[in-house]
Amino acid sequence: MESQTVPPVLVPIFNDCDFNLSNRPILLDQLRKRWNEIRSTSMTIYPDINSDPILTPNSPEDKEALLKRYLLAEEFDVTKAAERLLATLKFRKRFNFLQFYLPGAGSKTLTDSENPGAEAYFVDSCCVDKSGAPVLIGKMKLRSNDNMHPWAHLRAALFICERLQAKCLHPIQQASYILDISPCKPGVVGSFGPLGGDKTSPKYSKYNRTKEENASKDVARFVTSEDPSSVSSEEIESLLSEYGETAPGLKVLRIAMKVLQEHYPESLKKVVFVHSDVGF
Repeated sequence: MESQTVPPVLVPIFNDCDFNLSNRPILLDQLRKRWNEIRSTSMTIYPDINSDPILTPNSPEDKEALLKRYLLAEEFDVTKAAERLLATLKFRKRFNFLQFYLPGAGSKTLTDSENPGAEAYFVDSCCVDKSGAPVLIGKMKLRSNDNMHPWAHLRAALFICERLQAKCLHPIQQASYILDISPCKPGVVGSFGPLGGDKTSPKYSKYNRTKEENASKDVARFVTSEDPSSVSSEEIESLLSEYGETAPGLKVLRIAMKVLQEHYPESLKKVVFVHSDVGF
């Protein structure tokens, strides 16, 4: 009985890992077959999967890169990598990721006028490093916890990370993040989430959105960039059971880290903190 031929690895070195070593080409091929099965059986769950640029990239190298990310994240356990890919598929459908590619999506998710409380203090810099990889850049003091709607903020974070991930096309494998911790100049406020910045500025808002709007439970703002009233009460209860009520600060950060680790594995090359103080 002849053994099956394993396709060659298109890009052997990925995120500093050699995929030609040992049995890794076999494991990659096994995950490729499992992923094809998952896609075929999940069309009823996510009928628009072929329009999803992350789960259905155009080039063979990027299709391979998707599988590599999940294999690396699960330490080459094919079963666990396949399970995580399925979880990501369901997550992307549940949270309406294709809305992020519609005209005007940036305004709907980043600006305070259309997504109040988003407080988008980090954005795509539209610059690249020496390798050509995209760079996310943030100014922590441009965030106003008073004005933040935690779920709207998480929606904005999803948009920013999604669009950055979409730029990581072959031969680019990972992005980087530069976060500036230093104070803002006097009078400066934000432009995306426009109420963060210099707290002494007359433009700075001290409105406590979480307290006044009961935003800690308004999880529908996390799910969709459109009308949050379209999210059913059953879905809201399910999401609150999964994520819990939240508020600006560590609770939001924990949810963001959970989502990024689970559904954007192996996507960040380095994080650089600029002007960090002793307290930070």
